[in-house]
Amino acid sequence: PSRWRPACRLLSTSPADLAAENARLRAELSALRDAAAANGAGGAAGAAAAAAAERTLFVGARSSYTSQLRFWCPEEGPPPSPMPCFRLVDDLGEVVPGAEAHVPQLDEEVCLRMMETMLRVSEFDKVF
Repeated sequence: PSRWRPACRLLSTSPADLAAENARLRAELSALRDAAAANGAGGAAGAAAAAAAERTLFVGARSSYTSQLRFWCPEEGPPPSPMPCFRLVDDLGEVVPGAEAHVPQLDEEVCLRMMETMLRVSEFDKVF
């Protein structure tokens, strides 16, 4: 369908172009984190604090990220508000600090199926 064309275009981009864009984005993100650290606590602690202070950009969800998977049970009390967003990799595909031991080893075919499903779900969110 035509609504999937942006994803198809992205998938058909040459590996060299994708690698170059990825490197550019990583450098930009690193510079932004360094600037945030320089304005905050400074040093490695400042960089870690800047990364931890990163917030989700999902519509309707402005929470912090976490690499700690935790379940809240009603008998333990209410969950935090807003509930933290669990993730293992950042927006550029790098494993976030503290999540290294939890990253599963998946083959390329499984990863592509997962990405296609995430794109479909994203489109469903826009419609419904």
